[in-house]
Amino acid sequence: MRKIHNGKVYDTKTSVFVMSLNLDGLKRDLYQKSTGEFFLYDKNSERMRPLRFKDAQQYVMDQGTKEIQDQFFGQIATNHEKILISAYITKEQKAHLKRAAAIRGMSISSLIGSWAESLEHLDK
Repeated sequence: MRKIHNGKVYDTKTSVFVMSLNLDGLKRDLYQKSTGEFFLYDKNSERMRPLRFKDAQQYVMDQGTKEIQDQFFGQIATNHEKILISAYITKEQKAHLKRAAAIRGMSISSLIGSWAESLEHLDK
């Protein structure tokens, strides 16, 4: 099923099926587009509804298996549990991070965490 909503294409044939959900007694299928966006699909009404990342993540945490959580969201940290990430950046970028952290009196990890939290508005 293919639908266009707010200029974006949602297609169950080209998206990855994540899992079926029970929402208020109704079955909905959760899909992920190649862009990383999530949406719900109702086979009966043929309606599709885009989902914010954190809403899709919460549905999977509530109703999905650990394997599905890890596959689509990685290891989900709870209660501000710290996890290790790795990334490739240039030496110049590392120097910028180091300077910015020093100016603010914080570690590079805290600086990156602070920056990531500032992006929360993107999920709304």
